[in-house]
Amino acid sequence: MQDWVRDEVKNQVMGNTRLNKRLSNILSNLSSDPKGSIPCANKSWAETFAAYRFIENNKVSFDSI
Repeated sequence: MQDWVRDEVKNQVMGNTRLNKRLSNILSNLSSDPKGSIPCANKSWAETFAAYRFIENNKVSFDSI
């Protein structure tokens, strides 16, 4: 994980540590190609699927991020 990602999310409270970690992974992956799509930014189908599941999670909202 990149240092700036760790700094950005260190005080993040999404409701549980799993969501906090997923947010960190998504930010790190998307930062490698900000113009790219979610599937292109992730290294595997599992990571892509996890990113979409994160976005669709009822606990995740614009305000919570």
